[in-house]
Amino acid sequence: MPDIKATKKRVFPSHPAVSSALWHFTGAKVEDIPREEWFTDGDLDEIKTATSSKRIEEWLSVRIALKSLMLDDGVAESALHIHVRKSSKGCPHVVVYNPDTGKYARYHCSLAHKGPLVFAAYSRMQDVRVGVDIERRSWRLPYLRRRFLSDKDTLIETGDHIGEYTVLWAFKEAVSKILGLGMAYGLANISCQETNLGTCMLTDAEDVQYIGNYVWFGKYALTVVADPISPETDSDVKRPKPSGRSWHEKISRGRRLRALRKQRSIASSIKTLKEKDADLNSGATFLQAEANGTSTTEKMKQKTKSK
Repeated sequence: MPDIKATKKRVFPSHPAVSSALWHFTGAKVEDIPREEWFTDGDLDEIKTATSSKRIEEWLSVRIALKSLMLDDGVAESALHIHVRKSSKGCPHVVVYNPDTGKYARYHCSLAHKGPLVFAAYSRMQDVRVGVDIERRSWRLPYLRRRFLSDKDTLIETGDHIGEYTVLWAFKEAVSKILGLGMAYGLANISCQETNLGTCMLTDAEDVQYIGNYVWFGKYALTVVADPISPETDSDVKRPKPSGRSWHEKISRGRRLRALRKQRSIASSIKTLKEKDADLNSGATFLQAEANGTSTTEKMKQKTKSK
């Protein structure tokens, strides 16, 4: 495999159906990488008319990340045997050539890029679709929430509203990529419920459900969404052996857990204070009643003596 200077991190390594990787190119510009080592002439036809250097760099980098991921997983022997194609809706998929059999295999894939990062994923199961997205934290998202929030959206509360909006936006973008409709679908038509820390159930307007996972990488939220698979199918899936949680997943999960513990501690303290206030109020009421009772008794005694 051609050598590239880049920071590479496998994301969600224990996912039952999806392999994904995050790349941050740190060396020379992607445009300087020998294209003949990664792409055939047919692959490059898509950017023949492209004039933006940034667009070309993003196109090359995210596809190199995907091809490298599939080579690492042993799906193909050469980057030149892996071809990214698009459907009539614009959804990307991967076609892999097997020189031993002379046949092609088709895989669902998804690509995303934001700033210096590229995020690539493919499904190891041919009947499981996948969508990924990267979104950077932004103070603008709360002001745009009407464009993408659903009444059914629920995330585990952490007090980080900007982070929650960022995750929701990224999740819904990933679903729209699976559907091949993009922003035209209307992100508010997609609902998201966090069922466990970092795991969500998503539902589109046709009540089709998806399973999503997210993790933070610095200021960037990374989301992967896929069709749900049955436990029986899950046990038969071949997957790369995970090397344990990556450092950025551990940090992100740790921050979320600390935020939850802090919030629960505050809630517990408030509850204790309210209970103490209730006890004090109850005691004060009792003492007042006792005082009133004593005063009434003394008045009755004085009346009796005067008679």
